[in-house]
Amino acid sequence: MTPSSQNHGGIDESFLNDYSDGDRKYQDVLMKISFSVKNDNLNAEECADILQSYVASFPFAAVLPVQPLTYTPRENGGRYRGVSVSFLRKKTKEKGQIDGGIEFLIYVLDGEKLGLVGRANVIQLLAIRNTEGQTVSKVFSEGLIIKSFVSGLIVEDEEEGGRVGLGKDKLLECLSIQSFVHKW
Repeated sequence: MTPSSQNHGGIDESFLNDYSDGDRKYQDVLMKISFSVKNDNLNAEECADILQSYVASFPFAAVLPVQPLTYTPRENGGRYRGVSVSFLRKKTKEKGQIDGGIEFLIYVLDGEKLGLVGRANVIQLLAIRNTEGQTVSKVFSEGLIIKSFVSGLIVEDEEEGGRVGLGKDKLLECLSIQSFVHKW
């Protein structure tokens, strides 16, 4: 099944078609968060860079201390910035080192083209399942990461919430969460 043939919760399907790169298998949108820029004087691209810094600093490994993983920030300034989280396993003759993962993708949408009155830009953060090399479903691991990430963003008291990346205060000075949805 190609990304364009799936329902992704109202997101621009051409986004997934443009993003699909070769052999990787992107199947499900695990999380979608829409942000608005708090102030018209703030640049949406700069705010998207702040969001990327936050996501890149998120302690994914602390959420799953037993699951070996890597996370690599994508290039800033491109249409699809974000962070690639890859689950790892011991490499064998039959299986490679990568055992699936999650792609956190950030992109800026023109609010006027979307018909939003008074909102110049919307920044969306998607978490998309990557099944590359996956032989066993990682739904449990994916759920823990997504729930901890969302909880860390929306709960004000860090002791009660999930894990938090660096620069949460700076992020929330620039952006406000308009909506979020996730599978769990």
